[in-house]
Amino acid sequence: MKDFKKFIRTTVRNLLIENQNNSDNTILLKKLYIKNGFTDEDILNMSYEGYFNNIEWFNDKTLIVYRSLSLPNTKINEFLKSVNNGIGQYWSFNKDIKPIWGGNTQYEYPNEYIVDVRCEGHLEVKDIDFADLKYAYNDDFHNFCDEQEIRGKLNGNKIKVIDCQTYMKNKSK
Repeated sequence: MKDFKKFIRTTVRNLLIENQNNSDNTILLKKLYIKNGFTDEDILNMSYEGYFNNIEWFNDKTLIVYRSLSLPNTKINEFLKSVNNGIGQYWSFNKDIKPIWGGNTQYEYPNEYIVDVRCEGHLEVKDIDFADLKYAYNDDFHNFCDEQEIRGKLNGNKIKVIDCQTYMKNKSK
């Protein structure tokens, strides 16, 4: 077991060091995950599951993140007016994330059109909530990795919402 842990540490360290001179922001991000409580094995598992595959950078210190949600048509204007106040913590690296949040909306509002909204935000690396990420990772590893979840401090309110677009309307049952 001791040799296996040493192998994992060595493998992850090699992955992180191999591009050291390349200024690859994702390598630096992985190092931050380790510095903030994730283990070498966590990073290896997350990498294997594709967690880091869709990371986009606005600049060297800011990530581009996405959130999708479903709302009844009558709530869209109110939502769009309030986006500057923050829209929650459940964001993703994946720009094609399906509207997981609000997925029961069609049952809560059975007689309304349901609008799916995709939002783009900017999250500064210094504002990543690593403690909350670690909790989410430990709570449900596979959904965490599949959704490529990322969280900002203050329940996501450190994420600056840049744009929100409706991309699909469907009639609820």
